[in-house]
Amino acid sequence: MAEPPSYEESTAGSRTSTDRKGDRKTPQAWSIREQVGLSRTQHVALIVSQIVDHIRERAERGLSKTTLILIPSDQDATRKGLLVGFPDGDIPTMIQFEGGQNSTQFWSQGEALSELQTQLWRALSDGMPVEPATEQPRQIIPQPPPPPKKSSWFGRKSSKTPEVVHEVQPASSSSCPVTVDVQLDEVHFRSETEFGLYETLRAKAVIATVVIR
Repeated sequence: MAEPPSYEESTAGSRTSTDRKGDRKTPQAWSIREQVGLSRTQHVALIVSQIVDHIRERAERGLSKTTLILIPSDQDATRKGLLVGFPDGDIPTMIQFEGGQNSTQFWSQGEALSELQTQLWRALSDGMPVEPATEQPRQIIPQPPPPPKKSSWFGRKSSKTPEVVHEVQPASSSSCPVTVDVQLDEVHFRSETEFGLYETLRAKAVIATVVIR
């Protein structure tokens, strides 16, 4: 009959078995940098799914331009006043965010604004590629030589032909059927105090302008 293994051998074997099982069950941890990017992308995707519904509703009414004002959750001026500073014919759609992740600190990040603009454009363009604006090289077109002049003792005929340089402007971005502009800006709300006086409240907000041609 074989002797039982020693305590050291038993514990070593159990640790090896546990480590191997842990390697199979425990997923590889994300780095902090990857976690930040993944969380931001997922959160912006959720916001885009809500924004698209508002744009679709306006598209059903034949409206090609939509201006959205996204109010961070820690900005409550919309509950106290009336939005001012926009023309009557272009009244924006306001969306009041809720939750700690929709704070001004989050939407003040340039990466978050860029991600919102990119995902919103992809959701509205249906995967349509964009033709990049290309700038053609400068064209130098020589003019015909001037008629010959009589020579004199006091001057010489010019041997060079004058040249005219024509600048070719880059292609206009208006050829793109969908344009999206996203920026963080300050919006104003007007409210009336209990004494009948008007005051202006300021708030940071994300302004998204969408044009579909």
